[in-house]
Amino acid sequence: MTMEAHLGMICSNAKLAEKARRVADARGVRIDVRIGTLEGAIPVAKEMESRGIEVVICRNGTGAILKERLSVPVISIPLSTFDLLEDVSEAARYGKNIGISIYGHRLSGTEILENLLQIKIMQIVYRDSESLRSGILKAGRDGMDVYLGGSYAVSVCREIGIPCVLFSSSEESIAGAIEEAKVVAFIRREEMAKTKRVEAILSSVSEGMIAIDNRGIITIFNRVAEEILEVKGAVGSSIDSLLPQLKLRDVLTTGTPRLQSLQKVGEVQVLANLMPVHLGEKVIGAIASFLDVSKVMRAEQKVRRSYTKGFVAKYTLEDIVYRSPVMKRLIEQARRFARSGSTLLLTGESGTGKELVAHSIHNLSPRKDGPFVTVNCSALTENLLESELFGHEEGAFTGAKKGGKPGLFELAHKGTIFLDEVGSISEAVQSRLLRVLQQKEVMRIGADRIIPVDVRIIAATNRDLLKTVKDGRIRLDLYFRLNILQIHIPPLRERKEDIPLLAASILEAYEGKYEKRIGALSEDLLKRFQDYAWPGNVRELQNFVEKFILMADRPEQYGAVLDILFEECRKTERVLFGDDEAPGFAAQGDRRMLFDPVYKREEIARMMGISRTTLWRRLKERGSAH
Repeated sequence: MTMEAHLGMICSNAKLAEKARRVADARGVRIDVRIGTLEGAIPVAKEMESRGIEVVICRNGTGAILKERLSVPVISIPLSTFDLLEDVSEAARYGKNIGISIYGHRLSGTEILENLLQIKIMQIVYRDSESLRSGILKAGRDGMDVYLGGSYAVSVCREIGIPCVLFSSSEESIAGAIEEAKVVAFIRREEMAKTKRVEAILSSVSEGMIAIDNRGIITIFNRVAEEILEVKGAVGSSIDSLLPQLKLRDVLTTGTPRLQSLQKVGEVQVLANLMPVHLGEKVIGAIASFLDVSKVMRAEQKVRRSYTKGFVAKYTLEDIVYRSPVMKRLIEQARRFARSGSTLLLTGESGTGKELVAHSIHNLSPRKDGPFVTVNCSALTENLLESELFGHEEGAFTGAKKGGKPGLFELAHKGTIFLDEVGSISEAVQSRLLRVLQQKEVMRIGADRIIPVDVRIIAATNRDLLKTVKDGRIRLDLYFRLNILQIHIPPLRERKEDIPLLAASILEAYEGKYEKRIGALSEDLLKRFQDYAWPGNVRELQNFVEKFILMADRPEQYGAVLDILFEECRKTERVLFGDDEAPGFAAQGDRRMLFDPVYKREEIARMMGISRTTLWRRLKERGSAH
């Protein structure tokens, strides 16, 4: 405690102020003494606070009012028994009925003074100047001979014609208040130094940090929070008035944390963790730590760019939009299969969402914290696919990466690898894949050592794998290794109940992307979506909705725009399915037959007016022959 404290004192009258200066000078303490009382002391104290006064000293009533309005500590000059005895004795010279103003609550033990001095003490309890004035007037009507209190009441006593004796404070009481104020000032400095150290630590972290006390007043607002929210000078403000959107007051009130809460604060979207601060069972504050979502997304994109696509599974079952019983059964099946580590085969036409289901199963599995690696087997040549899946050593072939390269199976260790279009892989790659499935180990191209891997394989195909086995394109032993568990994802035409829900969900997503409001489509318009077969499934529906939102501007245009888009779809169908040769195929029921396995090809060909061979050729050209 070597630094001098910056103290201020507000006195109710000039006599008390002179005594305070004399006491301070005698003790070598510099103190700024001003005149003020009750509410009149507020502007005086505020001005002191703005000039750096650390502690304000004043009488009890004025102190109680100032404590609610200042951020610096307020010390009250104590009313000692000796001071009270001396003041009451002085007042008794003017009469036996003495009114005494007491702030907040009645004073006990006055019977001793009454008996000792043969007087009657009339206590006037007040909380502000108005209640003090009304209390003095009432006491005057009740027979008060003399008033004992602060200088505020002098004019009131003059008004009702009774003498007024001012409270006096002894030099000892003033000296005690000054010494207490010095201790409080130095303790406050230590607390502020600790707070500054904490703030320095919090300012070095990458998250925004805000702390509030039990009144909802901000005590910490770090540099990152200022930058994210573009707010300065927040400490000391109420969280309710400054940042009510953060919902930190709710945590303070309920004592319940809110984790990973996505909130919009002003123009900034943040991902926040809100935690209560407990002292024992009592909540004494709350803390918010948060990140700017846009920065998180940029950082995530940077990380993802530095790795092979697919290391993170970004979808869950909650992202799958459905209403139909068939999809409900699929979801239940996916939940059960997610618990298993066995190889899973996903089947279904192109665009039905096989990759979405694969992501979701990984995120539900015990491997959810591990990597999720995706590879499209049909998009790579045989040699490149082999190198990507199993890796290679340096010099294994022309163009091999210096130092070698780990394969995707190695990178997926303790996680999941998703092999899309697995039916297209070559016989050589099938042999190596079989080794991974059987032995749980890989050998890089050009290597002489085996690397154990712990990977779950999820494979997907839009082909009939049994047919490819029969044709000799897929090994039978590989088929049985891949087909331990199987989930078939139905096409849209087999779950028509989901189409309106899907269309609405996709529409909402594109509304956000293009910042364009379409609103809910009518049931009649949504029924038109249901009446179409969607051979491209969800992928085709997405493309359709995107074109719709770009072309439609007003509700009265929606029907015409749908006419145009569905006509484009029919033209595509005629090119793909030969509708120009078979007009009857344009009917919805006939169009659906192409995708319905219960119809024999001979019957379909006959109804289309073409030969079975022509039908087979067209299906084979589109990769749809089963």
